[in-house]
Amino acid sequence: MAEQSNAEIKKLSEDMRKLEQWMARMDEKQNGFLRIEKLADEAYLLADKAEGKAEAVSRDGQINTRDLQALESRFKWSVGLVAPFFLWVIGELFSK
Repeated sequence: MAEQSNAEIKKLSEDMRKLEQWMARMDEKQNGFLRIEKLADEAYLLADKAEGKAEAVSRDGQINTRDLQALESRFKWSVGLVAPFFLWVIGELFSK
């Protein structure tokens, strides 16, 4: 009877050890999942920051494009208004 009890105790001890190992593995997996969730949250935050910066750069680019278009328009008007004068001066120089 004692041998049977010892064998049963040994079997239960082995089962408890296996259960503890299984619980430790589950804890490791849960910690891994938590780390993955934390990294995913950080990635989402970085993506949001990058999107905000991209929008700011896009707005700056649109403003710069408008400035360049206005400058180009002014240059064309200036050249258009001054060109006849230059042509007249060049004509006078070469006519002599």
